Amino acid sequence: GGPTTSVLLDVVKNPSNLLSAEYIDFYDYKFVGIINVDEKQNYVIGFDQKTDHDLPLYSGKIYLDMDNLAITRVDFSLSEIGLKTASQSLVKKKPLNMKVDVIGANYLVKYRELDGKWYLNHVRSEMKFKCKWDKKLFKSTYNTMLEMAVTDMDTENIEKIKYSESAKFSDVFIDQVQYYEDEDFWGDYNYIKPDESIESAILRLNKKIAKN
Repeated sequence: GGPTTSVLLDVVKNPSNLLSAEYIDFYDYKFVGIINVDEKQNYVIGFDQKTDHDLPLYSGKIYLDMDNLAITRVDFSLSEIGLKTASQSLVKKKPLNMKVDVIGANYLVKYRELDGKWYLNHVRSEMKFKCKWDKKLFKSTYNTMLEMAVTDMDTENIEKIKYSESAKFSDVFIDQVQYYEDEDFWGDYNYIKPDESIESAILRLNKKIAKN
């Protein structure tokens, strides 16, 4: 789903079966401790899927700002129980003669405060699939990774994106690459070092843009 998937992972705006009220009783919760996140004290709440539900649900940690209980970060994965049925909901299209099993799905969602409100800041999704063709002896394992970071925000003079211009869940992102191939436009900004986190890269690039 490309950028659409990134936005859907905003679990505060789209609580779905992770944070919505009707799913509260599907999880066990526990207080893990208090840690410092971006120089602010945060409560850490651990959660895991209850054993009496076989839906593809999650386990992980929710981080809450101690001053206002705002969700600052959610770090979660498909639970061991959820992995057993995850393929039915996560695999939307595949060849008829291939069996696809989800063997891992990890997500990270971070928020940033601006003028007293919290906004989506960073999303990462990592998934692992095991694929087996009919009449073939061996299975193949594939890993996918999706990451999005918000580099800047403007809360004034905002116009809603037209539906015809918005990304669709059915869009295949690689098919859109030709629209962004102008090397003269991107210049030296269009790279992230292999061992560099996306957050460090954005900080570095923003400083370079501001300097210019």
